[in-house]
Amino acid sequence: MYGPLSSLAIVIMILIIDAYNILKNIFHNVLISEKQRRAFIDLITKYAHTKKHTIYIVFDGNSSDVNQSHNHSVSIIYSGYNKSADQVIISLVEKLPEKDNILLISSDNNLKKTARTHAVASCDSVEFYKYITQDVTHKQLQKNKSPHTHKYTHHASSTELDELMHTSIVVHKDETPIAKPTKNAYTASKEERKLNKIIKKL
Repeated sequence: MYGPLSSLAIVIMILIIDAYNILKNIFHNVLISEKQRRAFIDLITKYAHTKKHTIYIVFDGNSSDVNQSHNHSVSIIYSGYNKSADQVIISLVEKLPEKDNILLISSDNNLKKTARTHAVASCDSVEFYKYITQDVTHKQLQKNKSPHTHKYTHHASSTELDELMHTSIVVHKDETPIAKPTKNAYTASKEERKLNKIIKKL
């Protein structure tokens, strides 16, 4: 998603991330470790560092973290024990304005169905993970080549983040993370056209 897209003006998006849905699909585990969770939060924060998007990372349960707001653009939400992450996500989908600029990141069919009823686009969790991994890696390489590289401080160790970025999925620079219809492909549905339009804003 580089090249022509890199010249586009930044459009503010609202991303709602079903965190454990992504992590469980990446690691193929039912239980996600604290190390994996922190590395994932750091990856999203690195992605958000160069964007102006508003990002909600929603987890089930509670956390020992004192501050649940990671920075000004990334909010980390724990559902608590009386609600599920799905319920929190549905509430966000229902209450947030500007539905055309909201993207739900989840592979949960029920959540995606709810999003559709509110005219909110959704993206497969693994496909989104591929994209942000590629995006962060690409920008990190650019920073390393720059003579004026600024140090970016993050909570997870570099080793943890590297492990997460290379887990299960190998992403190449010239790989298209999210498939788009070719000229000879079938005509995209209204929902697919909307998703592709939103993907370009990422």
